[in-house]
Amino acid sequence: MTDAVTPANIFHIGFGFWASKVLLSAVELGLFTELAKGPADLATVSQRLGLHDRSARDFLDALVALKLLERQDDHYSNTRRRLSFSTGRSLVMQAVFSKWQTPVSMSLGAH
Repeated sequence: MTDAVTPANIFHIGFGFWASKVLLSAVELGLFTELAKGPADLATVSQRLGLHDRSARDFLDALVALKLLERQDDHYSNTRRRLSFSTGRSLVMQAVFSKWQTPVSMSLGAH
């Protein structure tokens, strides 16, 4: 029996990087902290975080696809899993992530 040669491993690594960058961008921008205050619509999140309208929906919907945010009636909120890390340990987790990330605000159109 031979293993089929496929690009699956390359795609897995590449998409893993994308997911990591989306998560780290959310941490850098303070998105989870902002949504811990309560659900918000796209315009509100964009305005509070300084995101460009063209990239904001894709960014937030990527976080929904990763099950880090929920979207209901055009309002975004932290998932229950994410809310469980919204105090104490979350600050430690965000501090650790901040050491690994590079600035990405420019690529999201933050101003």
